[in-house]
Amino acid sequence: MQVPTLTTSNAVVSMLAPVVGAEVAAALVLSTTPVQERMTTVQTQLNLLDLQQTSVGFPESEFIGTSHHRQLLLELAARLLKTSRLHSNAPSRLWDPSWNTRALWRSGERSKGQTRLLAEIFDRVQQTPHAAVVLDLDDTLYCSFFRKAAILREYGYLLNLEAMQQVQPEEANSWDLQNVLADNLHIDAETIATHIPTLVPFWNDRLFSSAYVLLDQPLPGASEFVQKLFALGAHIFYVTGRDEVNMRDGTLATLRRDGFPMDRQRSTLICKPQPILAGLPPNATQAEHNAHIRKSDVAYKERLFEIPRQAGRVVLYLDNEQGQTRRWQTKYPEEAGVAVWMDTAQSPFPEPLPPETPILHGFLS
Repeated sequence: MQVPTLTTSNAVVSMLAPVVGAEVAAALVLSTTPVQERMTTVQTQLNLLDLQQTSVGFPESEFIGTSHHRQLLLELAARLLKTSRLHSNAPSRLWDPSWNTRALWRSGERSKGQTRLLAEIFDRVQQTPHAAVVLDLDDTLYCSFFRKAAILREYGYLLNLEAMQQVQPEEANSWDLQNVLADNLHIDAETIATHIPTLVPFWNDRLFSSAYVLLDQPLPGASEFVQKLFALGAHIFYVTGRDEVNMRDGTLATLRRDGFPMDRQRSTLICKPQPILAGLPPNATQAEHNAHIRKSDVAYKERLFEIPRQAGRVVLYLDNEQGQTRRWQTKYPEEAGVAVWMDTAQSPFPEPLPPETPILHGFLS
């Protein structure tokens, strides 16, 4: 039997009425009740289905029917979550005031020789005519943990999931959603499996959007570091896997807000031309999702390597992804030393780097 899908509101009411009652179905789908209350009702109905299926004497013939009802409830949850998007007022709803003074990723640490390495980078720019620097954004110049934590908090409040309501930035330290839920928030596997079908599209819709990019915060000293490179004469290339369609506006806004050089002549923002998840099947697993982003990023950034080289001599390539750092070293072995690895958060696909690779933990000398 084919699982029914949500079409019109009246059809949804008809499909849900046999399991939750006509009044509850109409309230869920047609009423103007706040989304959070409606999501709580959906979760209650899902819990009731669980109780029915685990109760003594529950007829085996009913399992298929309740599976269909569960699917309808999950699809309704997805619809409600999509309509609840906070857009530009996300910070006011989700921002924890304590985050304003939160020490960001390893902000008090220095890598071995970090002070010397930063000084060498400045000297290299000063001594090189037409110097160009290539800088990644996510978890290189900016900490994305705040964006991820806010998204998980929003989902937690909408579905009344206490484990997600107080997520801290340090706990949202991975691009792998399931790892965050299991390893950092210690949510059990059954709960994760229940929510993944609605949480993944909810996460993607917000994570890759200009509205939520506004929640990112620069690493301490990042804007001052880039300002100095610019003042010494470098052409600044911000090369990011964020996409042009959904994330460019928010990216430009944060760069300007945080004082990064945005001169038309000597600063260039390059975003991925296609949406990040273009071509990914809607029912893709987390592993397929991660692999898709990695493959897309690798191909995109490799094509762009030549652009800053045409503007001048590249004296710094800075990225938090080991794989991208290594690909620069491999493609331009004579310039391998300009590739610096920013040791912060990484994708789920780390790649070993040569031991002589320069490493930064931040921008504080």
